[in-house]
Amino acid sequence: MDAPAAAAWRLHADGNGGSGATIGLLDLEAAFMFYIALDCNMEVLKLQATHSERALVCLCLNRFKEAGERLPERWELEAFRRLMKVFVVNWKLLERSTAVISNEYFDGMQVLWDDAETALVKELAFAESLCGEFNLRVASRYGVDPITREELQQCVTQALSRNVEFAVKLARGKAEFEFGNRYSAYPLIAEAMHLTEVPEDLKRQPATT
Repeated sequence: MDAPAAAAWRLHADGNGGSGATIGLLDLEAAFMFYIALDCNMEVLKLQATHSERALVCLCLNRFKEAGERLPERWELEAFRRLMKVFVVNWKLLERSTAVISNEYFDGMQVLWDDAETALVKELAFAESLCGEFNLRVASRYGVDPITREELQQCVTQALSRNVEFAVKLARGKAEFEFGNRYSAYPLIAEAMHLTEVPEDLKRQPATT
């Protein structure tokens, strides 16, 4: 990020002496950087707000840890393993994606705000602790494959470039739209939406642990 781009957006008073503020975006590159930074921070907040998923993971973990005479079915264990894996991968993928965006578009400066970065570190540590509990208290007890660090890393690596490309295209589309360039914005946004679709090769893969 060069100096003009770094200084290209700014907060200024609303002209009435009030406390409201608006964003002044001076060029397309500044608008792109503003939107990709905003989107990255919002992704942390959105993922943090998925209380039902977090509660479900904790509920299932406690249930399997405290199971009495009725042993869980194999399909239940496999379904929970997939749920736990996705839960952890989502946070690890967000961490890696924001790191790549920080390095490639912000010259290594952290794209996340301080509170968002703190939340990301905290939630990732919590997700990894739950995964450790699963491996120790559930996988070993019922003979289920543990969720290894290598397995998680493989999932993140496979999705990383696609996730970053989505964020970049969406932010560039928003920037073009901000400057009234609708015919340039729509294809970028459409391409970004296409990246959220599950690839055909993954659709054909059977569900496995």
